Amino acid sequence: MPDSPAHTGPATALLRELGAADIAHPGGTLLAHLQRVADRTPQPQEVLAA
Repeated sequence: MPDSPAHTGPATALLRELGAADIAHPGGTLLAHLQRVADRTPQPQEVLAA
């Protein structure tokens, strides 16, 4: 999965440092799962515009 701008910040760096990219999760790794969830979660400006 290519990194989107949301996947390059300090939270993602911390998750990588803590090993989330190496923890197995259905469909891939824990980090990939969290990134997919982040992609589906509306951002505040999207919620306000709705």
